[in-house]
Amino acid sequence: MNKRLVLLPIIEQISKVQVLGKKALQKLIYLIQRKGLDLGFDYSIHYYGPYSSTLDYSVQSLEMQGAIEMNVDGLTWRIHTTGMSGDLAEESGYNDFGEPERAIIGYIVENFAGLSAKQLELLTTTDYVANKIGKERDTPPDTVILDGVKRIKDDKFSDEEIIDAIHELRKHGFIN
Repeated sequence: MNKRLVLLPIIEQISKVQVLGKKALQKLIYLIQRKGLDLGFDYSIHYYGPYSSTLDYSVQSLEMQGAIEMNVDGLTWRIHTTGMSGDLAEESGYNDFGEPERAIIGYIVENFAGLSAKQLELLTTTDYVANKIGKERDTPPDTVILDGVKRIKDDKFSDEEIIDAIHELRKHGFIN
């Protein structure tokens, strides 16, 4: 699977719901992968939550090839596909996702693409912490997840916001 080209239909689908920025794209791809669609992007924790340098590189590569455009809007990058994106995918032999993959992407877009980049940062950071702790324990208690998010984000999010994020992630099956 070509990491770069696989992004094109995802960017296109997300762009139908929101004006897509780099931070939101990072978080939505993270959620798609956490929901079970392995796109091959590795994530580590970063200033704004989970971050993939290989995803960032792939986005820059797509821009250099003319498949997407990135424009600065205030302090935010705005990403959208161009007319060349379809040509590039077709020339490379890339085929659209199958139904199971489209269902995962659709689920994430439907449930999360309308959120702000800051809301996505909170959700994905909370999930990242819960997932890392969950590898050490079966079901980490909310207070352990809360403390982990607080260590990373300090006072950026209130305890109530973090607890709400934990409940939202449970509702969508990301954490137990």
